Amino acid sequence: MSVCYVHTTNIVSNLGFTTAENFKAVLEGRSGLDMHAFDFDTQPFCTSVIDETKLDEAFTAVGGEGEYTKLGKMIFLSVESVRHELETDISSPDLLWILCTTKADINALADVDTEDEVLYPLVHKIEDHFSLYHKPMIISNACISGLQGLIAAQRLISEGAYRYVIITGADLVSTFTLSGFNAFKATSNDYCRPFDQARAGINLGEAAATIVLGKEPPLRKGDKIRLTAGAICNDATHISAPSRTGEGLYNAIQQVLAATGAEQDSIDFISAHGTATIYNDEMEACAFFRAGLDNVPMHSLKSYFGHTLGAAGVLESAMAMESLLENTFIPMKWFENSGVTHHISPILYPATQQMQRCLKTSSGFGGNNAVVLFEKC
Repeated sequence: MSVCYVHTTNIVSNLGFTTAENFKAVLEGRSGLDMHAFDFDTQPFCTSVIDETKLDEAFTAVGGEGEYTKLGKMIFLSVESVRHELETDISSPDLLWILCTTKADINALADVDTEDEVLYPLVHKIEDHFSLYHKPMIISNACISGLQGLIAAQRLISEGAYRYVIITGADLVSTFTLSGFNAFKATSNDYCRPFDQARAGINLGEAAATIVLGKEPPLRKGDKIRLTAGAICNDATHISAPSRTGEGLYNAIQQVLAATGAEQDSIDFISAHGTATIYNDEMEACAFFRAGLDNVPMHSLKSYFGHTLGAAGVLESAMAMESLLENTFIPMKWFENSGVTHHISPILYPATQQMQRCLKTSSGFGGNNAVVLFEKC
């Protein structure tokens, strides 16, 4: 599979509405997580929620108008942000838009008769506003949706179907998802602590993030990033529980390393999925150990953004690439003591050093696992 190049990125989250703002906030140690009340429970939940007043102001400032849901405004803002940096017109036949989401506007279903009144209008509004030439592709495959979107884009570009692909990942904190994870007893009443001994579950977050991939390197000067390889493996262990041996994630890592010829010690850091649930973090640590990556510096960003579901793979990839470009490690917030069986190498400080490659991983319900390798060039 041919490599493709990253042209630009954007992140819309509680920490900022650009990648640079989010990266700065994280290096300053700020988290978007806070306690919020929801109508299905008397207890508040620790989540990362975007302020709607700030979102409305930003949406209006970039020319947004008409009836959009909160998620629609987030997606619009993220796509509009990258549009100005495209090296082609957004309506070009050489360009495709992919939307990655696990639940889309599911919270709006309470106010309509059918699901057709929620997802399709959201996509069509974006499609019509930007005069997209092709029908958008929608990917919804649990929490690997974002990385799967990047891998699908790379394959389409390498096959010559498109020169550019815009990949947007977006999801909301909704009563449906939060109550569902709470029913699983997978949520934490405190700030989530990935891979830590005291971890007690996930915090959900909401975001929209966008990455533009292209067949050729961008024209801008300076260091550039390419997506060198990606792999998806499903170990089919359980509908919601991860493999105890990390089989699917291990196989996906092995495929990416084999495809690129990269040695384990050439990876500068891993951006792990790291949900802060007992079983996910144990599974990931096992997979990293089996792949010979337990000594590679590693972080999870869930303690900054929460688990943003379908947006996570795109958002965390954008942050990882910014880390590569800035030669600066992003530390694990609230990590104190390892709570997994196998050895890990958590990043504890925002140290700087020359970097070349990073591995991004995602895992999700149904035994899904995805891995991509980014490389500076």
